[in-house]
Amino acid sequence: MLGINGKAGKEVLLIRHGETDWNVAGRFQGHADIPLNANGIQLAYSVAKNLRDLKIEHIISSDLSRAAETARIINRDFNVEITLDSRLRERNMCPLEGMTLEEISGIVGRKITLSEFVGEDFSEKVESLSSLRERIRSFVSDLIGMNFGRCLIVGHGGSLAIMISQIAGIPHEKIHFENCEIKKLIMAGNNCVIEE
Repeated sequence: MLGINGKAGKEVLLIRHGETDWNVAGRFQGHADIPLNANGIQLAYSVAKNLRDLKIEHIISSDLSRAAETARIINRDFNVEITLDSRLRERNMCPLEGMTLEEISGIVGRKITLSEFVGEDFSEKVESLSSLRERIRSFVSDLIGMNFGRCLIVGHGGSLAIMISQIAGIPHEKIHFENCEIKKLIMAGNNCVIEE
């Protein structure tokens, strides 16, 4: 299949949702359905403006409102089908949702860094990394089988980092997304290139 600009393969644009009040406060959201704040809505409109001249064939979004609303704002210029997929949700933080890293450090009994937090399993009924990886692996398997030239995926920092890790072989702890930041993957057969 011939993709964008005559390149063989598919172009996947990965976008983290717009800002929420919990992002500003440094609170982990997980599956908590926190809406975009005013700045998050503005960020979504700004990224939509930057993408306006591209041909987007399909949009896939996490079903959580902060991602789905970001996708709907971006889609105003494209009017394509949006598929909501719960596999794109962030890691389920269960009782740790809404807490800061400092508060979580107090619960686990030691000071932890953000990279330790995203790279570890916890006994506090948090979704295991293997569970998160498996649902992202399932999504990626379906994505590989889809027929498109350019697709846009709206998700969450952690789940998108796991996706890049699985597709491009980069450790997920080294991948960071700001709100409404775009990373581009070119997928061709077994090869993948990431562009920021």
